[in-house]
Amino acid sequence: MEGLRIEAEQKWVPLVSVLRDTLADLDPENDRLRYLWPLTYTRPTIKQRVAGAIPFLYTRIGNRKRASGKAPPPVMDLAAPERQVWEKVFWTALKNVLIDPYGAPVKASSETYRRNLADYRKSHIIRALSVLALYQAMKGPAAFSDSEMAEIQGRLLLTHTAFGGLVDDLHLPHYYQKQLTGIRDQRGHNWELLRQRAEAESLHFEPLQMPDGSATHAMVWVAKTDLASKQGQPYDGRFLNIAAPWSDKRLLNWKGYSEARYFDAENRSVTGETDGARALELIPLALYGLDNPKIPMLLVDFRVGGCNQKRAGTFAFWRSVVLPRPNGVRLRYRKTRHGHQPAHAAENVFTTKTTAVPKRLSQPAAS
Repeated sequence: MEGLRIEAEQKWVPLVSVLRDTLADLDPENDRLRYLWPLTYTRPTIKQRVAGAIPFLYTRIGNRKRASGKAPPPVMDLAAPERQVWEKVFWTALKNVLIDPYGAPVKASSETYRRNLADYRKSHIIRALSVLALYQAMKGPAAFSDSEMAEIQGRLLLTHTAFGGLVDDLHLPHYYQKQLTGIRDQRGHNWELLRQRAEAESLHFEPLQMPDGSATHAMVWVAKTDLASKQGQPYDGRFLNIAAPWSDKRLLNWKGYSEARYFDAENRSVTGETDGARALELIPLALYGLDNPKIPMLLVDFRVGGCNQKRAGTFAFWRSVVLPRPNGVRLRYRKTRHGHQPAHAAENVFTTKTTAVPKRLSQPAAS
């Protein structure tokens, strides 16, 4: 908790820990950063490991009920990042020599297990990056210098690349600044894309800002009074990816969470004391992530409930069946690129629909 100014009644919960190796001296100039722990990152249980090897099983399998007596696993060693590269090379060679010859079932299970482990680790790396970004926004003496923070965040970002562990420390600040600029551009692009589309459909767009001032997520709301007055109005769900609210009976009989907001004559959000302010009851429709490349990502559709997991599972299923594997390995029946033309055509269509840059980026805003 070093570097955080807290009140006596506040109880902070540590989320990320970094081991600093002082090399047994008092000179901070030669200190080395070693292990990084997201404290929610744990070793999977035997049951979770078995379930993680089952292809097309996209559901959560329990949680740890008791804390382990062992040291928590670090997400990476900042002093030896190249170790992860050689582990990937070793695993690829081992899989091609010992696992692939046993046929499709063994091959599918091994790839599913490795992919689930990689996704689990990647999710905690993203959490660690978010926590570190918030830590930078806190006031008070910092536990890390600017160069150390750039090293930590640069190494975490490089884990998404195949040979990121081989990048020299001298290039980390430049790489981090380049990635940070790209992330900010993505957020700004998605912000404007979602705002224009929401306003064009008479919905209310609200960016959710973090303590450092950045907006990583956004909410889309609908006014309860508009549900009755706009019945039958045409609706274009492009980039919103949610059903039309104007003909949804669930919204007309909404019993869930809602908020009272105040708006002026130009439909800008104001306080209740503002002259001419009118009160509106807003119903949440969806939560979006703005860090997704190219288009905003729908994270939660508040009308769907538990079906959000089904939608994610369906996409993951088709991604596993149709899309190429991360390491370039394809399904068993496709021995060559031209060996199965219908499957190849379907893969190209699916890839284009899910990853292509939208052509019409400038949407008309509502007047």
